[in-house]
Amino acid sequence: MQPEWAARFWARVDKNGPISELGTPCWIWTGPQAGKGYGYPCFNGKHEYAHRLAWELAYGPIGNGLTIDHRCHVPLCVNAEHLRCVTQKQNIENQRNGIRQSANGVRGVTRGRWGVGFTAQLKHEGKCIYLGTYATLEEAEQAAVNGRARLFTHSDGR
Repeated sequence: MQPEWAARFWARVDKNGPISELGTPCWIWTGPQAGKGYGYPCFNGKHEYAHRLAWELAYGPIGNGLTIDHRCHVPLCVNAEHLRCVTQKQNIENQRNGIRQSANGVRGVTRGRWGVGFTAQLKHEGKCIYLGTYATLEEAEQAAVNGRARLFTHSDGR
């Protein structure tokens, strides 16, 4: 990457962003954005995600089949200390929120059969793993968090 382009890139970064759960500030991309809130600058006539460019500026090329994961869970963050190079599976394991279609907003929890209780489950290595049915949403959520923490290599369970 050319030095003059790198200077233009960093000029669009606010290094005084919020302090992340990692204990250091997020560096917030202030330039153009793509869907889902990711930075999306144009480099040599081609758009690229800002966090991927930040990784390459700090560490070099991204390996084939790998993606860049935000450990801080802030899509606009380009602080290389908050990023890590992972497989797509590992990136999915590190997600935080419930899926968009989730009626209750809790990842890995659905309403129990016949509308009774809440079922916790997760998908791991292509298999659906049943974690139990619980009386409350909170209990089911905790079971899902514990299951992810136990089985996923790149997740704190949340």
